[in-house]
Amino acid sequence: MTVHDLEDLYQWTLCGWSPALFPGYADQPVGQVVGFWKLDDAQQLKAFKPTAELKAFLADGPTPIYVGWGSMLVKDATFMTVVAVEAAMLASSRAVVLGGWAQLNVDKLPKERADLIAYAKKNVHFATGSVPHGWLLPQCSAGVVHGGAGTVAAVVGAGIPCIVTPVLKCDQHFWGQRCNTLNVGVGLNKLLAQTSGADVAEALGKVDDTMRESARAKAKALKAEDGVGTGAALLGEMADNAKKAALLARRPSMEEWEDGTPPVC
Repeated sequence: MTVHDLEDLYQWTLCGWSPALFPGYADQPVGQVVGFWKLDDAQQLKAFKPTAELKAFLADGPTPIYVGWGSMLVKDATFMTVVAVEAAMLASSRAVVLGGWAQLNVDKLPKERADLIAYAKKNVHFATGSVPHGWLLPQCSAGVVHGGAGTVAAVVGAGIPCIVTPVLKCDQHFWGQRCNTLNVGVGLNKLLAQTSGADVAEALGKVDDTMRESARAKAKALKAEDGVGTGAALLGEMADNAKKAALLARRPSMEEWEDGTPPVC
């Protein structure tokens, strides 16, 4: 057997994404798309207390965009910070930028970019630590993310357009293209390492009322799903079926009974 034989095996697959965003392929192996697996908003907010600075920023001015690449690291923090701030500046938007693992902040901007430094000090809030998507994103006008399934679910689930700037050549391009197809956002075709702030600003410029309405409609569909509950129920059903199959496989045959020493079962 080789890896190429795996596609011919009967391997049931539980797919943890929303059928509202991608129902699956007609010819994909047996399985079921059940919805995204995520903590509900109440669980997200349990141990969260927003800083006074973040609350003040959100309340003081036009609705900002969100820029967050989470655990993704591209080139260096300076490059990523420049892309984030330049995108906001060229789009004439305020922004909440998540520091993430790269620890993006205004001090990472190069000194020769005085324009970006001045803009960031007035129009950008760099959030540190963990900020629940369920709390922050509904207070933003659009989300710029790397495009993993979870971040796309969070942005679209908040009812705002999703701008996907892929970092890795894996599922991130796929989810960006789904955003394009469903008109709930803009997926860039190149990796973040080759992307400029101008590219992101151009994508933000494509956001219109039709796209916003599409995002809101998909958000309603996502909220109606119970991916965790549905997935858990199916796993329980699979376990029960496997248990029954194992018991049936161990059931003694008539020949075993007739030899006078029935096996223990």
